[in-house]
Amino acid sequence: MKLSYIILILLAFLACKTSSIKTERTVKIVLDTEEALSEADTIYLTGNISNLGDWNPKGLAMTRRSESRWEKSFTVPDSTQLQFKFTLGSFEKEAVSNMGLVPGNNEMSIIEDTEVYFVLEDWKNPLSPVKVSAGSVKLHLVNPLNGLASRKVTVWLPDSYEIDKDKKFPVLYLHDGQNQFDGSKTFNGQEWKIDETLNKLDKEQKIRVPICVAVDNTMARIEEYGSVTAQSAYADFIVHQLKPFIDSLYRTLPDRQNTATMGASLGGLIAFHLGWYHNETFSMAACLSPGFRYKNLDLTAELKKYKGPKKDLILYIDNGTVGLESQLQPGIDAAVDFLKSNGYAVHYTIAEGAEHTEEAWASRVTQPMMHFFAINK
Repeated sequence: MKLSYIILILLAFLACKTSSIKTERTVKIVLDTEEALSEADTIYLTGNISNLGDWNPKGLAMTRRSESRWEKSFTVPDSTQLQFKFTLGSFEKEAVSNMGLVPGNNEMSIIEDTEVYFVLEDWKNPLSPVKVSAGSVKLHLVNPLNGLASRKVTVWLPDSYEIDKDKKFPVLYLHDGQNQFDGSKTFNGQEWKIDETLNKLDKEQKIRVPICVAVDNTMARIEEYGSVTAQSAYADFIVHQLKPFIDSLYRTLPDRQNTATMGASLGGLIAFHLGWYHNETFSMAACLSPGFRYKNLDLTAELKKYKGPKKDLILYIDNGTVGLESQLQPGIDAAVDFLKSNGYAVHYTIAEGAEHTEEAWASRVTQPMMHFFAINK
């Protein structure tokens, strides 16, 4: 069923009266907003083609024609299977229905010059409430002192946090934080179900349930997460600003033995980075489908240069086998081989048939939680 918040009219232009075969088609997007935006706001198109930024939320700026009318034209190769969304510059501010529902991608097969018209009702609010099935959440908008962009940090507190006022908790730092708890906040409607998983394990008395600190990514995600050397501005922000901030506000067990980190894909790479290069702070790192070697990134080459003492690090690594997962396999194999040959106890598993998605990672998060926080550990 298509969401009712979009009124879509496809108007095919008259076919060009020429015998030549067109290799490009023009797409014109016209939209009205139910409420006028401020002069500082810009609506962007983001989508699955380079003209729309390859899903960069600031892919292509639209042009304001009046207080509420916007439009933009661009070309695509003939027969393009186009997918796109509207944002105000980030996926934390993408178009939603007046009920706050995040729509799926708009999809079109472009076989002739086409004009499309939309009416947009509302925009996602970065600090709107995060819905969880268990526990409670606190939201913080944090401005890194080292020049990185500001970002939302969601702190999940287990039910027992409010019950036992004297109890202190281990802490798990999560990357791509907007994907962890609430599917209505994510770009694809999927979430990691961290709250459900931890609540179940806690009720079954299987783990020392942690406080979770979920740090949102930004437009600079690749640059921030993709560091394969000891220098990383994002890691510096986590270790020297965010962790002291969290420890000052919440009843944490701040020592390294009770501090873990977890992420997937490039989030898995930065989780490993924090455990490896900031081992004085993190004793545990879970790397789901990590991009140890992908395109221009190669952490395995950096690891082979290491000649220092063995690090005190508990590692969980896994990956699937479908699509991008298979492309990441050689780098994961190389990293795991290096770690095991140097005496590290790596809990490594392969999830046959699993894809590179939040849904797939959600199905596996019980394993690192048990590996890090099991009561009988």
